Amino acid sequence: MRVDTASAAAQALAPLAGHWTSAVFAAGLVATGLLAVPAMAAACAYALAGILRWPQGLGAPVRAAPRFYLVLVLVGTAGLGIGLLPFNAMRALYLSAALNGLVAVPLLAFMMILARRRTVMGRFVNTTSSLMVGWAATLVMAAAAFVLVESWIT
Repeated sequence: MRVDTASAAAQALAPLAGHWTSAVFAAGLVATGLLAVPAMAAACAYALAGILRWPQGLGAPVRAAPRFYLVLVLVGTAGLGIGLLPFNAMRALYLSAALNGLVAVPLLAFMMILARRRTVMGRFVNTTSSLMVGWAATLVMAAAAFVLVESWIT
């Protein structure tokens, strides 16, 4: 089944959710949006404020960090406005998830390398068991990324 619309995605869930499919899928979409938009806006505001050395922090009053809050509001508004644009949202969700999966592999590997360096982590350096689990997750992500790229090629 090709999933090009939210309705088609809800229908694909029918074997799992039965007659509650539409409600479950709608709740999932709303919950995802409620989590993603504020997280995206905050991450962007913190990153920009950090790069430009602006005062920042959600605990800071607006007067103390006005540019931080301005970025937060602008990016949050843009995130909400994306839903009004005429594009295939399901395709965008798929592509963003695929890109996230591809980017995750080198990021996980880099984190695993840093996590074992005492000069970086101090007394919080990862244990051998943590490293094994982390590298196993990295290998699983790498395998999934390989399968994804291979499916695009063939």
